[in-house]
Amino acid sequence: MGVEPAYETIGATYGATRDQDPRIARRIRKALGDAESVVNIGLGEIRRVAQRRAVIFTCDPAFHDFWLFSDYFPSFVTHARTRLPSLHAYEPLGPLKVIAVPIPRACRDGFAAAYWARPAAYLDPVCRASISGFHFIPQAELRAGLRRLQADLDSGTGHRKHALAGRDSLDCGYRLVVAELPGPDGVRRGG
Repeated sequence: MGVEPAYETIGATYGATRDQDPRIARRIRKALGDAESVVNIGLGEIRRVAQRRAVIFTCDPAFHDFWLFSDYFPSFVTHARTRLPSLHAYEPLGPLKVIAVPIPRACRDGFAAAYWARPAAYLDPVCRASISGFHFIPQAELRAGLRRLQADLDSGTGHRKHALAGRDSLDCGYRLVVAELPGPDGVRRGG
């Protein structure tokens, strides 16, 4: 798949393509409940840092229904399955609540599935540059996928094939994983 890109390189275009989407942010805030602080950490640090609740926004690598990557960039899917933790990986945190997060049609954050209703954005190298999964796709596959995507957009078959017209949001496999953590006394606090 190639050399792992540095996030400092990938993030260079975030200012142009990434902005918090208020609809997704509302879902995260609701899951956070009355949390007094929020930290952005990796899974291995959660038990050490989080005091009451862990809320993780992630993509379920077992999700198979997002057409764009499976149809045009299969290595994107393969890479996600090997790199992202399965939802079962969060089970050691305790009982989990997993909440689907449908991606809004006009999602403002340029993460991987944000442009599902505007797939021409994936043809833009600036948009692709801030989506880490594109950095792992072999160049020949990327070029071929972009050609197929362009052809489907030109003919209109992509939107018809995937019934995108009229949808306000789409389940692309993103999930909030919420775990109530035990306190120092071992008792779980309700959410």
